Amino acid sequence: MNLSRQKCSPPTHLGELYVLPSPVAISAGETIGYLGLVETPGSLIGGKKSKHQVHLEVFTQDPRLDDVLANKAGTKGGATYAKVPADLILHEKKSEEGKSKWVATKDKSQEMLVESPKLEKDAAKQEWIYVSSDKYVKKEQIELLSQHDWLKIGFKKVDGSGSDGYLDPDAPPTFFTDLVKSFDTDGNGELSSEEIQAALQDSGNADQLHKLIIKHPSEWYEKSSASSYQWLDKLMTKIGLPDFDLLVDHEKQRIEKLEWMQSAATLKFGKDIWHIYPMAIYGKKKDRFFVHYTKYNYAIEKALDKQMAIPSKYAPKVGNNKLASRDEVLLHLTPDDDLTKDTIYQFLDLSKYSEVSEDELNKFLLGQGVLEGKGSIFISAAKKYNVSEVYLVSHASLETGRGTSRFARGKNFNGVKVYNMYGVNVRDDKPSLGTEYAYKNGWNSIDEAIGGGAKWISDNFVNHHKYKQNTLYKMRWNPASPGEHQYASDVLWAKHQIPNMKKRFDVFPNAILHVDILVYEE
Repeated sequence: MNLSRQKCSPPTHLGELYVLPSPVAISAGETIGYLGLVETPGSLIGGKKSKHQVHLEVFTQDPRLDDVLANKAGTKGGATYAKVPADLILHEKKSEEGKSKWVATKDKSQEMLVESPKLEKDAAKQEWIYVSSDKYVKKEQIELLSQHDWLKIGFKKVDGSGSDGYLDPDAPPTFFTDLVKSFDTDGNGELSSEEIQAALQDSGNADQLHKLIIKHPSEWYEKSSASSYQWLDKLMTKIGLPDFDLLVDHEKQRIEKLEWMQSAATLKFGKDIWHIYPMAIYGKKKDRFFVHYTKYNYAIEKALDKQMAIPSKYAPKVGNNKLASRDEVLLHLTPDDDLTKDTIYQFLDLSKYSEVSEDELNKFLLGQGVLEGKGSIFISAAKKYNVSEVYLVSHASLETGRGTSRFARGKNFNGVKVYNMYGVNVRDDKPSLGTEYAYKNGWNSIDEAIGGGAKWISDNFVNHHKYKQNTLYKMRWNPASPGEHQYASDVLWAKHQIPNMKKRFDVFPNAILHVDILVYEE
């Protein structure tokens, strides 16, 4: 069942086991499958939750799994990694008389795996590997690996054979106990939803979990009458809640429909199989998005009431004139946190450093007048004032006409040449206010204007002491205090900024995009 646009066939044999008469060859990159309907009980009192999804699993009983883990075949290609040991001396790249020089620091490396490592050479042809945060190590000190070196890049087997699928809270297995301890940040012995969410958002934790290859009985192997599902009846007796038996019956019905491995006898599956997380073997590049969720003490209905109570002169509008209806306000007030959509850029956290190297910034600034070669100045300002360096560079480039405007080249005020790189306090009807502001703040050099302007953006916008409106969404809707200190009345204002924001960050494909998505109180 190929879902590519060239060949699209409707699914057949739905609701029944169908073994293909002969194998079907699937090429790399080919789309196969269909969106199946998944339904789960809503609660003990009834209802259901439904969604369509493609279910993808990779599993094996091949006895040669250990050979694959060790890359015994010596397979090359795909993603590359640098395995950096701990305690190596870290170096920083400096520029002296137009030449790059690597200087030792007092810092030492931590053990890490760097995906798609960047390689640079100095004048003596010494090769350097970029590790993180403008730090380098010598190439000969690390081991270069491919995505096929599974053991060396962190894959690990965990044998859970014999498990019946029930996690007994009174006697949890050691593996699960250790996992809970590593996630339990407050040390109270229990995991909250916030702790689990925070742990899984940590790229290091997620990477380790994704690389676990676990052997356990498949839920596709047996019917609900099998001895391995006796725990369901025991659980029903232990819980003793009204109508809990209905939920158990539903689960048994689900299990009945899942079994197919024994029915497909020609495939000769055993009960215990090794399960592999599909995306872990894909060798994908590092995540572009790092997602953080911020909770607010407003229910969305209460926030909506606050928006609708704003006096008509400043009330929510569609465009500049038409007053927005309650439904129109709710539509755009409701966060759309789908990472596959461009709407995610309204939640881009402009207070976070994006980890773009000095070289990448300087390539972008090449030929941009007085901004050329100023990558290190933008990076320093970004780190000092907690503003994305990508945002600062893009903002300065836009405001100064790629480093060529009068403000970029300097204007005289009271006999002093001053600079203004971000259009701070510049008004179309009175541009001299921008010159005066630069003079009062001592922006008498290009570097001072880059750093001083970054401080102004931080203090007045992304790190404001009271409102902390570090995203387009927060600038428009101010979830910390709905109806106050909002930058526009147009309900579409934040979404109108998305194309320009995306364009700025797309210039730097290696930039890390920190996303701050709000969660309204339920």
